Amino acid sequence: MINAFHIGNNIRCLLNKRKKLVLFTHHKCASTWLTSIVADICRENNLKYIAIPWGRQCPESGYTMEMALNSGNDVIVALNADYSGINNHISANMQCMHVIRNPMSVVVSAYYSHLRTHPIDGWDLLARQRNVLSEVDKDVGMALTLSFLESSHFQPETNGPLYDISAWKYDDSRIITLRMEDITANAANFFREMSRTEALRNASMPDPDRYSFAAMTGRQQGVTDLSSHYRCGSSTEWRDALPRGVILYVIHHYRDFMLRFYPEVIFETGSLSDASVRSNSDRLRA
Repeated sequence: MINAFHIGNNIRCLLNKRKKLVLFTHHKCASTWLTSIVADICRENNLKYIAIPWGRQCPESGYTMEMALNSGNDVIVALNADYSGINNHISANMQCMHVIRNPMSVVVSAYYSHLRTHPIDGWDLLARQRNVLSEVDKDVGMALTLSFLESSHFQPETNGPLYDISAWKYDDSRIITLRMEDITANAANFFREMSRTEALRNASMPDPDRYSFAAMTGRQQGVTDLSSHYRCGSSTEWRDALPRGVILYVIHHYRDFMLRFYPEVIFETGSLSDASVRSNSDRLRA
């Protein structure tokens, strides 16, 4: 005989169950920054979280994205989110946000990170990529980085960030899209958005100023430290850093994405003079 108290208790648990917060992002799209914020919030509020570094499943344990999304954590951060891997596993008890970034900035950030600072332990493909980048000039390195970021074999069981950004279904009404440039420039507003989610509605939130570029690095945005994970902090560095060919490639191959989320960049690149987007090698020949 089924215990009536047991049934009532289960019903109360279901009614009181909060929706979990799921943050989808990508390599070089504020993934470390987001994880540090989530870790601090959850630690201060006795909440559970998990940060998933791979795209589809952990190559060692077989732990899948479906398992992560269905886990008992209050907040889930998917650091290399693959839409095809999460689409069928989003449920009504989740509130989802997806963080994107200007692909041109992704290329620049990844180039310097892959060349110098990103850990390569357990990531054989990046170790090989670093060896290649160290042998070529910056313009070639930027182009090779673009190719690497578009690969479906970026890490084990993980696509490159530009592969996933371009394949994402942005009309999915279950997922709110946020630009990295906006949430990092105005962390206070981002914290307010997170406070509106069920998982964090009653959470005590830390001072958002703790997560500004200046607070985390001791430098102003645009002041570069090549040895730091938070190297530069400028959202417009791509203007001078990228060779013209890479800029043109992104504008043409990511045009729909750019028009939807970064129209100002499309208009800006259209008004840039040839001299402004000429490659370093062009300058050397001039």
